[in-house]
Amino acid sequence: WCNKHGLYKGTTVTIPNPTTVDPSDPSCGISAFETQAWESVHADFVRLQRMPPHNSEVPFTETGGAKHTPYITLDADGKTASILVGDTAVAVHPMNGSPDGEVQPHWITEVYVMDQSGEIVTMQTLDSTGVFTATAEFDVPEGAETLQAYAWCNLHGLWQGPVVEVVASASADTEDNSGVACSVAVGAVAATSLLAAIGV
Repeated sequence: WCNKHGLYKGTTVTIPNPTTVDPSDPSCGISAFETQAWESVHADFVRLQRMPPHNSEVPFTETGGAKHTPYITLDADGKTASILVGDTAVAVHPMNGSPDGEVQPHWITEVYVMDQSGEIVTMQTLDSTGVFTATAEFDVPEGAETLQAYAWCNLHGLWQGPVVEVVASASADTEDNSGVACSVAVGAVAATSLLAAIGV
């Protein structure tokens, strides 16, 4: 598969001494993009988004429908999160790879997340085999302030979810508050000393 020129088929080769493969131990499966390729994959999705049939300079959003929109849910610990493409109250996106070819394949091939600086913090290639929803889980990186999910549909292009604010954990809040309290206390002592020095 070439990102610009489509699918090509190579020549068939004959294996002189074929080996028997145990079907219960498959040697292949879904493969994911390497981390260093994530930016290129995103750039290619943006390029494809500009072309027919999508013809859009930007990713689609939930204004175009919740079914294709990737939503992030932060776990209570603030350290992990999950993505679901679609809204269970409205409609969730199908995961129909249609390996038998009986119906048109329609599924989310990739989901990924960007932080406030536009850095991709996770990208996952989804397997449509035996699943009904497009979901993924990921670790929230340290320093993340906001997160935004993206999803690529094999038929309907690139979709962008709403921005989610990352709330600092309770321990971080405690440390921040203690630091503020300490600064206030030091300031009060300094002010008292200054007033005493000028005789107020």
